[in-house]
Amino acid sequence: MAKTSGFPKFWPAVLLLLIASIAQFILSVVVMIGAATMTSLLQAEKMMQHPAVLGVINLLVFGAASWVGFALARRPVADVFPLRRVSVTVLLLGMLATCGLQILLSDFDNLVRIFCPPPEWLDRLFDSLSSGNTNLWASIFTLSIVAPLTEECLFRGVILQGFRRHYRILPAVLLSSLLFAIIHLNPWQMSGAFLLGLLFGWLTVATGSLLPGICGHATANSLPWLLGLLKLNALLPGLVNQNVGKVIFQPWWLDLGAAVTCAISLLLLRRLLRRPSEVVADTGEAQTLENACGG
Repeated sequence: MAKTSGFPKFWPAVLLLLIASIAQFILSVVVMIGAATMTSLLQAEKMMQHPAVLGVINLLVFGAASWVGFALARRPVADVFPLRRVSVTVLLLGMLATCGLQILLSDFDNLVRIFCPPPEWLDRLFDSLSSGNTNLWASIFTLSIVAPLTEECLFRGVILQGFRRHYRILPAVLLSSLLFAIIHLNPWQMSGAFLLGLLFGWLTVATGSLLPGICGHATANSLPWLLGLLKLNALLPGLVNQNVGKVIFQPWWLDLGAAVTCAISLLLLRRLLRRPSEVVADTGEAQTLENACGG
């Protein structure tokens, strides 16, 4: 039975994210104006595409939103940001499932790009942020550290934990994943963010911890720069687009391997998460979610 107290419900969560988005826009404009004043408009535009700048803005905005959500929730830190101990096996399987799903979503994104090509400036921004070509350490900082921590604390922490006090488990996970997709503000990331949000939401409920979602989120975001670092771009065409505006589909064997990896990892996770010894979790709610999903 859903509980009936605590921030947020759905529309207060929407308002929190709307304020965060406005704050992100204002902060970006202020930084760009300041940079343009000290250098030039062209240099300011390049600076705003630097991964480190994007990471700091993300840290400030989503960190502040998480703090505000926590303050309004008026519940213990462990309730809003659960960080219970999780077995290494569960963490690794969650990361493998995420990796397989992210590879499949990458090819789905390639399909979307055929019918709805992104503007060149957004393509360049994605490439600058994810490839590591601009600054590898800045990409690691933003994608693999800042984004997983701030976004998981906000969406699977403040929002999902609040929703669970007002709604049943499945609607709570679905609604938090929907908001996670919408906050990305572009159609080329929304579908992937929604599905990854479902995975991270299930892992959070099933384990009672944000750790699997944080590790999974870091895994998904690390794939592009990691492939570039290992010089695998040429061997895996389509997984990392090197040419702005050009759509290249992934090899069929990569999609097949990703699907098998994801499916096996999820099956093993379901089996492991039924064992109390594997993870400190609210097994009753985890079972409720599994039953609602047809498990």
